Amino acid sequence: MTKPNQGFSLLELLVVIAIMAILLGVGIPGMRELMGNAARREAATGLYSSLNRARYEAVARNTTVSVCPRDLSASSPRCSGSADWLNGWIVYTALANGGISAIEVQKPVSINLRFKDAPSGQISFDASGRVTALIDFRLCASASARDQRSRLIRVRRSGGVTLSEDSTCV
Repeated sequence: MTKPNQGFSLLELLVVIAIMAILLGVGIPGMRELMGNAARREAATGLYSSLNRARYEAVARNTTVSVCPRDLSASSPRCSGSADWLNGWIVYTALANGGISAIEVQKPVSINLRFKDAPSGQISFDASGRVTALIDFRLCASASARDQRSRLIRVRRSGGVTLSEDSTCV
């Protein structure tokens, strides 16, 4: 006659808990790094898309279209006086009364990111899709991240926008 199963012994339970602790200890840092890389890719792709959209809209509307860092304290979309692109950005056309007409408003990016290089003000595409100077954005993970490669968004004078992975952010 066999004994009915009465559950786990204390030793078996401790072994399972130890195995789970080891797996979590190994898996959590890797997951954190994976999420950081995904946030960096998402932010870089969003900025790349917004810059391309600004260029397209400038040519399509035959007017100047600009991209600027967003002022989060304003109730309606407004450009920030700082160069804090982490607060998001706005693609817009200027109105005759001095205001702006927002085409696209980007939400803030992860607080675990940083811009090593970014312009201090707005970027304007003229009606032909050109900008006045070469502009680089270098988006980096936090200084404590293991992967210190950057995402480089480059706006050429011709207005062409490229996105690539670049050397370290250190």
